[in-house]
Amino acid sequence: MMITTAMTFRFTIATFIAFCLCSADLLAEVGSPVRRVSNDRDQDVLDALLQQQRFDDATQLCNWNIGRYQPPQEEYAKWAIAICNVRIAQSVSLGNDASADVEESAAIVSELIRRYPDQPRRLFLDQAILQAEVMATQSDVARTALTLHDLAQVERTMVRLTRINSDLIELAAKAGDSITQIESLRDPDNDAMVGDLRRLEQELLVSSVSMAMLQTELFPPDGDDFVAAAAKAEAVAEQTLLKLPASSQAAHETRRIKADAILRRGDADQAKQELRKLLAEMKSPWPPAIVALIVRTALATGQTDTAAKQLDDYFGAAVATSSATANQHRSSIAMDLARLEWLLKTDQLDQAADWIEAIERRNGKYARRRAEAIAMHLAPDQSSTRSGNGLMATRGYALLRRGETLEAARVLAAAARQESDLASSAKLAIASAAAFESADQRDAASEVLLSTARLHAREPEIAGIHLQGLMLASDTDLGIAKLEASLRWHLDTWPQDATTKPVRDWLLKLLTQSDRKLDAAVASSQFSEYESDEPLRIRCIDLWRSVFHDSSLPDLDQLSQVAAQAFDASSAAPLDPSSFAASVHREIAVRFLQRRELTSLPPASDQEPEWIEACLELRRKPGSTNELPLDWNDSHLAEKDFVWRWIRDGDLEPRMRPIIAKRLNSLTNAIMPPLDRAKLMIWQGQVAAAIELLQRTLANNDDATMLADAAEILGQSASDSTLAVTQSVQWWDKLAAGSPKNSHQWHRAKLSAIKLLAHSGQTSEAEKRARYLLLTTPGLSASQRQEYQAWQTTKD
Repeated sequence: MMITTAMTFRFTIATFIAFCLCSADLLAEVGSPVRRVSNDRDQDVLDALLQQQRFDDATQLCNWNIGRYQPPQEEYAKWAIAICNVRIAQSVSLGNDASADVEESAAIVSELIRRYPDQPRRLFLDQAILQAEVMATQSDVARTALTLHDLAQVERTMVRLTRINSDLIELAAKAGDSITQIESLRDPDNDAMVGDLRRLEQELLVSSVSMAMLQTELFPPDGDDFVAAAAKAEAVAEQTLLKLPASSQAAHETRRIKADAILRRGDADQAKQELRKLLAEMKSPWPPAIVALIVRTALATGQTDTAAKQLDDYFGAAVATSSATANQHRSSIAMDLARLEWLLKTDQLDQAADWIEAIERRNGKYARRRAEAIAMHLAPDQSSTRSGNGLMATRGYALLRRGETLEAARVLAAAARQESDLASSAKLAIASAAAFESADQRDAASEVLLSTARLHAREPEIAGIHLQGLMLASDTDLGIAKLEASLRWHLDTWPQDATTKPVRDWLLKLLTQSDRKLDAAVASSQFSEYESDEPLRIRCIDLWRSVFHDSSLPDLDQLSQVAAQAFDASSAAPLDPSSFAASVHREIAVRFLQRRELTSLPPASDQEPEWIEACLELRRKPGSTNELPLDWNDSHLAEKDFVWRWIRDGDLEPRMRPIIAKRLNSLTNAIMPPLDRAKLMIWQGQVAAAIELLQRTLANNDDATMLADAAEILGQSASDSTLAVTQSVQWWDKLAAGSPKNSHQWHRAKLSAIKLLAHSGQTSEAEKRARYLLLTTPGLSASQRQEYQAWQTTKD
């Protein structure tokens, strides 16, 4: 078979065009909406093989043609790309991800462009890459149409469609510019190239209209977004018609898409008029895509008999009575889907179920997915076992029996999401998750359980399904942030369910392992009104203890506000004094919160231990005559926490220090750190004893933190004691000597010593130190220099 010299380099004329018509047959309706200019009989053979899904034979044809050429001949590249695109077509037919094949096809084209940047057929090479993406994207849309609840996936597919559409329009403009440039040369030898470029431009324009129409399939047919997308596709078609010859095949195809868009936006009468005008200009027999639109328009206008006649004329009487013989009749996805719509709208649901099976046998899994999407949206009474959803469920279980586990899981998942009955939905979700897990798809198994639970969030019985989904998700790459959000959503949605405790335990473990102590403490404080558990109380106290004890004095104010708000958030109304949350709130307050938070606590319940109210009164009024509790009822670290907190009250309010010190020193057995014990001594004027205690403590542990704390504590009595000033300055100097010069710790020690000297009246010594540091310390920042200059009373 010889290829004529007039044959040009056409990568996508017919191989691709079957894949770029929205709502037409992806694999069966092979043929371009634009008439061919050159002669290519091998391409015709390839088209026919693809129509019959004879992919092995198509690959052999491509290999045979490749053997006739050598790189960098254009025909070699053409057939190498054709092999990749046959693989894409096969992947799409099987319902598989074609991304790898698309990348391989694009790599061939990119390499040819790299090696031959001045390639005269560059625009056709660019189209080859684009149309490979078009094929894979249409398959993505078919999958996405079954999971419209997954808004992230819908968004990704929409972005991809928009990008491809923009690229198609841009490339069409380049083709138009090339036509203008070549025609200006007035060379008859360029006529073939001009013809091919016109064909390329028209194919790209029609493809862009198809991509606009394809966006409608990303929205539920009964929604406003679907109507808006259809109206947009109609507008794109109208604009494109202005660029096409009125009687061209490309214009006819664009008008078909426009009529379909009008039908989708809900104006069946106008769609019928548009279609009638189009048919008047076309010769019969009409293409399957046109006949399918006639059927769908007739159904939309209530003319079921007209639709039935068109179907009988196309398929024959046999297929109308038996789907088993479907393979004996012409294969067209558009017509197959039109017949399915007719079966559903005439309530022939059993036949519709059989026909969906036949569609897969005739046209592959891609076609079946489109059929399932139609069944889900068109079949009446979604709660019925004979509904479109019932058809999906029946098919899913049939696939399981046949051993097609992964496909069964996907079908059952779609059915579960569409099912309105809670028990049926849960059953389908569990069956789907089990199938996904059996196919080693734990992420998908988790998602079907989680999404089903979200759809039925108002039903308490579904909480267990959500927890199962979370447990599966923990073994996937869900991510900590998403897992945390799902755990919190569970607690907010089902606060009274038995799953609340394990989910909260899980959340707290997740937060503490991430070193988010404050978040964990807040989460531990948000009890439901039905919870009352001693381990919960202890864990909440322990978490807040860790947060407060590890915080600096200036941070206590904000932490107290956060803690108080956490308990307030656990109830929409003021806490019931007898509630578990109220009692824990009071106990957290007396142990850790600032004094001002103690004025708005819920009142005590009759069951509250006496020590809580006694300690609250002491903290509110340090001069109270109340005695310190002698019996803490063995409450978990209660005495230690109270002593720690009361000393912090003294740190923040110096006027209270003598009273607090006197009361706490009476607790000879109270457990407190040596530094806190030294504070109490200083507050009572026992400076020498405090220094001795601190010296003994530093002898056993003189790390930088301990040394700084000792110096700072002793500095609290500096205004009253020369001994305290002297010792504190010595410790600050020791800390500076052991720290890297110019480090944060070094500057802290130097400035602390200067401030202490100045506040104790030794201003000349403070000024001397500040001046010396300014002269001998290079690299000071502006703020550091300003701090030292503040202690100079005499300028150099």
